[in-house]
Amino acid sequence: MSQGRPAAKRRKAEDIKYLAKQSFFAEDTCAVKGEPYKVGVVDRTWRDVDQPGTFSDLEDLVRGGSIPISLVKEFLASGAPPRDYVLVKFIDTKYGSSLLPESSLELLDR
Repeated sequence: MSQGRPAAKRRKAEDIKYLAKQSFFAEDTCAVKGEPYKVGVVDRTWRDVDQPGTFSDLEDLVRGGSIPISLVKEFLASGAPPRDYVLVKFIDTKYGSSLLPESSLELLDR
């Protein structure tokens, strides 16, 4: 017999801790770590409840070299970024939009 909280309560507490450590939400202004000139706005996150469908603006999407192609294909099909990733639309249009891991971004404004 297990001591402590029931498994469902433990899972809920773990989910809350996980969400609390994540820092990006739609409309947050951010910059790519190490590239402060690449400033953008978070357009979609993996937390969004209402997904807008597929992502069809292919000419605007720039894939970073570290993003597995399987994740990009999943995103293009569903329109929802994979867990721990966000879609960022950069202010300078020459950078387009990128699917990036949250860990590669710095929050500038919420």
